[in-house]
Amino acid sequence: MPPFRTSIHPACVLLLGLSLAAGPALAGSITADSGMDKAGARQDAMEQVPKGATITRTKCQEIEIGMDNIRYRCTVWYTKPPLVAPTPAPTPAQPPGSAPAPGSSSTPGS
Repeated sequence: MPPFRTSIHPACVLLLGLSLAAGPALAGSITADSGMDKAGARQDAMEQVPKGATITRTKCQEIEIGMDNIRYRCTVWYTKPPLVAPTPAPTPAQPPGSAPAPGSSSTPGS
């Protein structure tokens, strides 16, 4: 029986490298309760989602706490875009024919 060999297609390696370079999207969830109504519980949870995040799913449930009392619990799931490091500003090039910076020498080897 021949030995088992595996190989990875170069395009897969490139895609993996690009996805890791961008960084993973951050995900999370917020849960809030309300004794009044489902809409209030949902609104409370949505107000706690971080700024700039995208809400991907919501789910609400009724929880009976006895004696015909109901509590509402809503969970909101969200994702945030990956953090990208800012690109440094380019340094201005010295125009041709301009004077050298103070303390520098324009003759080689000096």
